[in-house]
Amino acid sequence: MLVMGAACVWPAAAPPAILFENVIEKSGIRFAMHNSATPQRHQVETMIAGVAVLDYNNDGLLDIYCVNGAQLPAMEKTGPQYYNRLYRNNGDGTFTDVTEKAGVQGRGYSMGVAVGDYDNDGCVDIYVAGVNYNQLFHNNCDGTFTDVTARAGVAGVHPKLGKTWAISAGWFDYDNDGLLDLMVVNYVKWDLATEPPCITAGVRAYCSPPVAGGDRHGHRSSGRVRAGASAGGTVTWSARGGSGNVRDGHSGDYFVGGAGQLVGGAPGGGNRSGDGAAGGVR
Repeated sequence: MLVMGAACVWPAAAPPAILFENVIEKSGIRFAMHNSATPQRHQVETMIAGVAVLDYNNDGLLDIYCVNGAQLPAMEKTGPQYYNRLYRNNGDGTFTDVTEKAGVQGRGYSMGVAVGDYDNDGCVDIYVAGVNYNQLFHNNCDGTFTDVTARAGVAGVHPKLGKTWAISAGWFDYDNDGLLDLMVVNYVKWDLATEPPCITAGVRAYCSPPVAGGDRHGHRSSGRVRAGASAGGTVTWSARGGSGNVRDGHSGDYFVGGAGQLVGGAPGGGNRSGDGAAGGVR
């Protein structure tokens, strides 16, 4: 028996429209970014702020961390309106502000944030890049964080320039040792106390970067610093702030986790070298 049939061809349906709904009011997120805008038009006022999405408490739901500014000219978070904020996902479309419970309010004029589990304990840690403070918050895996910036050596303080103005950061394993390393991107050499006024048509205006104070390409260094032992989840600053001439005009700091080594150099430029288990950039 031979059975023959004909295939029915239906016209292709139009793809469904992708629609978004603004649910900020329902969500319970009440974050407001405060850049402390002033009539003096300080350069930092134009730059903020960053945000990270992470599952900080390992409940399978993405939480939100927002960074914030500071009061000017103090450059400090003098009140709760300047706190960085951590919002825990409740799983029902709403979020709860757990900033103070978690201990991640932050210090100074914050700019950017990068999240990653740098010590491989299964809990995501937070690194905040800022103008006058960089901070590394270690996740204690119990809903709280501890500031380990000084112990980890990632404060972003240059031996000659002091604290460099950091605007962003990123975690990555540059030497494939299974430990997340950290790169911090710096902006310009800037000081609120010495920032020059910029006038346009008789009106105070924001300065462009060259006028605002600095060498956007940073400074090279020939020194080298070895990283700390990886057993303690240590991240060690191994290139001085503003090392190298990066193609986008920003300089970078290198921090390496575990038994690595970085020497001067710049991302996208410079020769890579190694000494046994330790990787390096020269």
